[in-house]
Amino acid sequence: MNNKIKSRIACENTSEEAPLFKFKFKGNKYYVCSKHIPAIIHNPEELVGILPGAESLIEE
Repeated sequence: MNNKIKSRIACENTSEEAPLFKFKFKGNKYYVCSKHIPAIIHNPEELVGILPGAESLIEE
């Protein structure tokens, strides 16, 4: 993995600044740093407008 890869959601951390994790959502690949993984799990509403399709993650 390229050490200069930027996080594509939530922040602009590189792998030099924080561990990055790759995930797939709706057929697209994204990176998220370790400090923003809880937002994906517990507060997906914070990703609306950042992660395309995040609205579908919000429970009603």
